[in-house]
Amino acid sequence: MSGASIEVIGSGEAFDSELGNTAYLLRGDGVPGVLLDCGYQVPERLWRTRYHASLDAVFFTHLHADHAFGIVPLLTRYWEEKREKPLALIGGPGLEAYVRRLMELGYPGMLQRLKFELEFLELREGEVLVWRELSFRGARTVHSVLNLTVRVDFKDAAGGAHSFSVSGDGATTDESRALVEDVGVHLQEIYSVDADIPSHENLVKFSAWARSSHIGTIGVAHHARSALGAVTSEVDRLRERDPRWVSLKPGMVIGV
Repeated sequence: MSGASIEVIGSGEAFDSELGNTAYLLRGDGVPGVLLDCGYQVPERLWRTRYHASLDAVFFTHLHADHAFGIVPLLTRYWEEKREKPLALIGGPGLEAYVRRLMELGYPGMLQRLKFELEFLELREGEVLVWRELSFRGARTVHSVLNLTVRVDFKDAAGGAHSFSVSGDGATTDESRALVEDVGVHLQEIYSVDADIPSHENLVKFSAWARSSHIGTIGVAHHARSALGAVTSEVDRLRERDPRWVSLKPGMVIGV
């Protein structure tokens, strides 16, 4: 599984017209193709690259429109393209009912017409879910709906250990910070520089903790449009002292 990487599909907040909804793609030789979050702006970006054809799974950190509504056009185009390869949908409790309801609202009867197996897998906080070569663990953040920061661990062909994590949205918790403390790559929502918004994380708070963490690379995304310039500038300043910090942009590829 050597050569695995994460490509940034989008790095914006819910209504960013330039950066697109935040979403990431795990890909590489010998590694399952996993899309992490699928907001309403994401499928069109995948279709441009044709990466959607290689997906084996979609993971949902939480069920807000900018992280989940793209599943309707994604699955429907798979039907149009006569996909036969199975697809796993992975997320917290309630995912299956949510997707079924969403599909029925968007294209009634479409799920029954799909020619491929759709597997729903539930990840509960504090538990481990093993799917194919990947091990998933989740920890809750403080958000307006259930959001699970997810950590993914796997080994390459030589037995070397690799790990990455995706925060989803929300203010971090003791549990979510402990989960990602030593990952190779962590992709973190940073909504503002220092605004105290209960359902989102800010850079001052997170960087104070991350300073003593053992994370290899810290990528930040999902900034409020009004704070985009300020957050980016502050991350650049952090990077001058600590090269682990990266401002994420669509198309970036980070090795895992």
